[in-house]
Amino acid sequence: MLRDVFQSMRARRLLRATPQLLVKQFSSLPSYTPAQVDWALKKSLGKLPNHRYLAYALFCDKEDFLQVTGESLHTWESCRRQLGRALFAGRSDFTMREVIQLAEHEAEYESSH
Repeated sequence: MLRDVFQSMRARRLLRATPQLLVKQFSSLPSYTPAQVDWALKKSLGKLPNHRYLAYALFCDKEDFLQVTGESLHTWESCRRQLGRALFAGRSDFTMREVIQLAEHEAEYESSH
């Protein structure tokens, strides 16, 4: 349970600034490359976080995730499930469009409070 709380906090942290930077720099795409994600993470967080597998699972497609991490399909699915639980009411089939919409919604909510 505590692990889920930390994963949720990490997922929300990734959602705060990274999608806006990706869209601003590279336009709205169906997915981003690991190099683009690394650039946005460095720009928004000042460094590459230890939990960047979650960022790759959130912003990259499955093939890029598998290639850059060298991990198995099981790891991709596990990361997507964790992100789905944290951000999308348990759905792991979310799209980049939904990620960007959620990021925009979160930004609007934060600015109004």
